[in-house]
Amino acid sequence: MPILKYTIIEYPLTDISAIKSLNTTLYASGVLVSEKTTGRLYQLDKTSILIADDYKVLQPTAGIGRWLLKNLINADGTIKLPDNLNANLKLINNLADPENDQDAATRKWVEDNLPPPITIADLSTSTVGLVIGGGEDAVFGSGTTIDVDEDYTIPSTVQLGYLPTSTEKTDLTCTDNTLTTATIGGLPAGSSIDDMTPLAILKTMVYEYLNPAFTSFVIASQATGVEVGVTISGAHTFTWGTSNNGNVQANSIGILDVTGSQQLRTGLANNGSENYNFTTEYGNVQLTNAGTYTWRISGINTHSVTFTRNFSVQWMWKKYWGTNAATSLTSSDVLALANNALGTGAAGTYAFVAGDYKYFCIPSSWSQPTNFKDHDTGFAIDMQSPATLSVTNSQGIATNYKIYRTTYVLTDAINIDVIV
Repeated sequence: MPILKYTIIEYPLTDISAIKSLNTTLYASGVLVSEKTTGRLYQLDKTSILIADDYKVLQPTAGIGRWLLKNLINADGTIKLPDNLNANLKLINNLADPENDQDAATRKWVEDNLPPPITIADLSTSTVGLVIGGGEDAVFGSGTTIDVDEDYTIPSTVQLGYLPTSTEKTDLTCTDNTLTTATIGGLPAGSSIDDMTPLAILKTMVYEYLNPAFTSFVIASQATGVEVGVTISGAHTFTWGTSNNGNVQANSIGILDVTGSQQLRTGLANNGSENYNFTTEYGNVQLTNAGTYTWRISGINTHSVTFTRNFSVQWMWKKYWGTNAATSLTSSDVLALANNALGTGAAGTYAFVAGDYKYFCIPSSWSQPTNFKDHDTGFAIDMQSPATLSVTNSQGIATNYKIYRTTYVLTDAINIDVIV
């Protein structure tokens, strides 16, 4: 049977005479034959009519053409092939490991360097049922690409040619810096989905975002109403509570002294409390007139929106009422009346015990009463025109008071409505 073109006759011939004796009609041009004694290699050219010299050119004794000496050894010792090499179903042994892109590789080297297969157990569960396709490549892990010509749904038994690390299992992310243009479920318009995984984007859309809020904010054990002149000093604790804590950015809590325009704390963890010393930090807080002092706590949610809550303490003057046999009162007498209360206005119903004059004393800065009535009968109570008296309160702060007194001693207990 003829040997195909560009193959090597599998046995070397003893000498030139043996080569010349080969019947060239049985072989195709390009076939190679080696001489055993010298190792020379000759190639058949059935179109050649060169003059034979029994060295570079051999003329066959049967057939046509010439056997031409081939020099396949390069200067660096490598062998150059005249054309594609047909191993004629024989093995190539002792092949070195490849170094360059075009080097041949052994079976062992290929098997040793193939990435291990992965099963669905190695992937996040969200991969099952994932549709890839649309004529684009699907990239998994760090560069493993599957060319998908048609849409393909990954089944539960899929095996891919790359096993991602635990980190790489979640590094398939969106790289789009464009902000969303519409609100879809819990993903509001204007949101960035850059660096989010597809599962995170889907969860954000499916689950409506729950805005966190402060459910409480106080200075522990601090009354919200105090008398004018009271000082808040020393060590105290700000406490607070929040809803939907998972949607509060880490270390985003701040506390502001609103009235004093002083930032007291920033970057706090959302742990519900923070110690603060008024005396040693930004100073004690005292109001010497009626007014309100406010502190504000703030936080930032995971959509970068700030939320706040205020806590306020109100400094107030007291109103005094009770009985006294005297026709006029001093500052000390006013403080000694049986009843007093913090307030911001005079209107109300006040109880007086039996006997003596009935006194009702309020700061001059308040709206003044227009009428006094017996709560039970509705009859007007005859009152003297009010006197003005400077009263120094228990905190040592003075202000003018209007001193109202019944014209007559009332022997019975009475409830008086003060109308403003």
